Amino acid sequence: RVALAEIRDGDVATGLDWYVQAGRVTACETIDDARTQLVDAWWNDHAVDRGDQLMMAERRIDVARLNDLARQRYASAGRLGADRLDVEGYDFAVGDRVMFAKNDYRLGVRNGERGLVVGLDHDNRTVTVEVDDHDTDVIVPCGYLEAGSLEWGYAATVHKNQGATSDYSYLLASDRLYRELGYTALSRGRIENRVWTVTDIEHDIEHEESHGAKPDTERNPISELLKAMERSAAQQMAIDEATDLPDPVPLETGIDVGELIDRRDSIDTALYRSAPVRVTDELAEATRRVTVAERRLAEADEHQWAARTDSVTEARAQLDQYAAMQARFDDWTRDHRDDLRSRRLLDAQIAHAFTEQVVAVEDDPPAELVAEIGHPPVGVDARAEWRAAVVGLAIDALRGAPRTDVEMRLTAEHEEMDLT
Repeated sequence: RVALAEIRDGDVATGLDWYVQAGRVTACETIDDARTQLVDAWWNDHAVDRGDQLMMAERRIDVARLNDLARQRYASAGRLGADRLDVEGYDFAVGDRVMFAKNDYRLGVRNGERGLVVGLDHDNRTVTVEVDDHDTDVIVPCGYLEAGSLEWGYAATVHKNQGATSDYSYLLASDRLYRELGYTALSRGRIENRVWTVTDIEHDIEHEESHGAKPDTERNPISELLKAMERSAAQQMAIDEATDLPDPVPLETGIDVGELIDRRDSIDTALYRSAPVRVTDELAEATRRVTVAERRLAEADEHQWAARTDSVTEARAQLDQYAAMQARFDDWTRDHRDDLRSRRLLDAQIAHAFTEQVVAVEDDPPAELVAEIGHPPVGVDARAEWRAAVVGLAIDALRGAPRTDVEMRLTAEHEEMDLT
């Protein structure tokens, strides 16, 4: 709890060091090793009913492979029935752990809820699920299944596990684990939270933000994890809340876009150091859990009263904790409003400058750009997304190259930039 508090309050180095010294962080040579070792640890606890467990990862590709490995363990142990119902790439079996990926109030299920498959109906193509913390089973109709809304529930993304708790949690982490996400992941386990990380993360085609070249030198996984968790997304989220901002100031002739980026990054660095955790989603989920716990307490009989009273107490305590954290974030946003305004203004200027040049070249885009993200699409929204992707590539290229090697100085004639 002390280590988690250090991470929450911004002293990530101290908090993470405790996890390392306590043997809670395992560094593996490859991503396959990390996935396998994580599932081994989960299965060793799960097979002997050592409390309840959550497996998590940031990337969907990792979640998919953790689910595959976990399901193989279930099958090898005889926990899955032989009969299968194949729907949209899922071969559901009795005994499968599943997760609802979409709210459906007619079924009475919410996005992120998990359960156990207890029945299959081939004629109607339905799956019956014993949903965790529900009093009755849910018959999942064919339409919900065909939409791909019932997924494997052995592992999930950290975002899906917001609001969920367990006795033990197992996290597959990479250098994309910013501070808020790390806090969320490491606060899921009531008894123990463990982390697996890796010296080399394979390319994830789903993560479109990464355009940089793979580093040649071997990474130190603990150092990379520390650097990642010292970043904060709270600053970016706060920018979105600063609404009454002026329009971008027109750029003067000869302004260096790289200089603007440096000024913006300087503000970022100062904000990163002080930004507390924003917990808007967790606060909403905690509020919902209190409501559910109080309703269940009101419906309790004399045998259920004590346990459900404890659930209400725990839910209210968690709500109070998140409310206090969100209050600190709100205070921080007000205190740093001027910096947030300046940062937003610089961001708009940079995007405006790049977008002007993108529009100038999109009728005949360079072949290298087309190979990377394709030809400009038809349609206003699709074209805007394409332009945004080009701007992202340009900013990444500028950050990754020495200033003297990148010709992106704006002039009155709007010189074309080297997008490659």
